[in-house]
Amino acid sequence: MEGFRGFIIRTAEVFVLVLVVVAAFMGAVSGWSSGAMAAGAFGGLIGLIIGGAIGFVLGCVGAAYFFLFLEIAENTRVMRRYYEPPPQ
Repeated sequence: MEGFRGFIIRTAEVFVLVLVVVAAFMGAVSGWSSGAMAAGAFGGLIGLIIGGAIGFVLGCVGAAYFFLFLEIAENTRVMRRYYEPPPQ
């Protein structure tokens, strides 16, 4: 069971990292379109940079929550093994 759990967790880790890239890309596209509608080509460039940065930060916050919960789960397993009474 430990091998399957590890596979699922590693797969989720990869998808969380993909989420960061997708969030940055979608933020950049959204910022570019908003900036281009508001202020033309230069506004589109500024919107692209700002939107990409905001998307990247939001994606990183989501990934940080995931890795935080993953670390809490690992620490809980270790502490449970430490405090469990030995089998008799």
